[in-house]
Amino acid sequence: MRFLCLHGNGSSARIFDTQLSALQRALGSRYEFVFIQGEFPSDPGLGVDGMYPGPYYSPFDLPTKDQLSDAHALIDEAWESDGPFDGLVGFSQGGSTMASYLLQPETARKPFKCAVFFCSNLPFDPMSSPWKFVDKDHFVDATTGEEISADDLMRSIPEVKLFDTSRYPTLRDELLLRRYTVGQGDTIQIDLPTVHVYASNDSWYYEQCIATEKLCQEVNRETVLHKGGHSVPWDAGTTTEIVDCIQNMQQAVDLA
Repeated sequence: MRFLCLHGNGSSARIFDTQLSALQRALGSRYEFVFIQGEFPSDPGLGVDGMYPGPYYSPFDLPTKDQLSDAHALIDEAWESDGPFDGLVGFSQGGSTMASYLLQPETARKPFKCAVFFCSNLPFDPMSSPWKFVDKDHFVDATTGEEISADDLMRSIPEVKLFDTSRYPTLRDELLLRRYTVGQGDTIQIDLPTVHVYASNDSWYYEQCIATEKLCQEVNRETVLHKGGHSVPWDAGTTTEIVDCIQNMQQAVDLA
């Protein structure tokens, strides 16, 4: 089974490869992991600073339609150059990017058969009515005029430092996508076997991890809950659980 893997915010292909090394050893040579790298230079992300040397990258910098489309294009390009692949593996923003990719119509994406999400935050919806910058304290819905405070928007997208005007000098010209929400519609669902790995003590994204899980079909959906925070767990017990879930997922794929 071949997996295409995408790291999270402020990381890299090399770092994600290292983070998944225990899992790769446990799964053995029958499973191949191919790592792609986001295109946006970035500050180090959660759990990366001081642990892994840079440089650091992110799949996207701001959740805009163009940047999300470019991140999806990385997946398509990897399929064309190194594919085919059986499944996707993503951590945090990488998982979010892959989830939004899989939520596209089947005709708009490559035929992946399964996915593994590590600490995945909720995907952004490219068809949503976006938020537009008003001033440093406020944003408004570009369609309805609904207002949201910058503080509330930051709670929804904590990985984006909206208050760092030096980092986002063109923010007033950008339209920021909303995230998908659970219950958005019966047809809004990832209908593939999936594995979800996240921590009950992830203070940043625990609720979003649960919501991302609920965007996937309940049949053939496996969950591993750990206590390692916003990270890829390394301990032997949790790694064994993940291996079991991935093997169950493969059986579901083989029987499909």
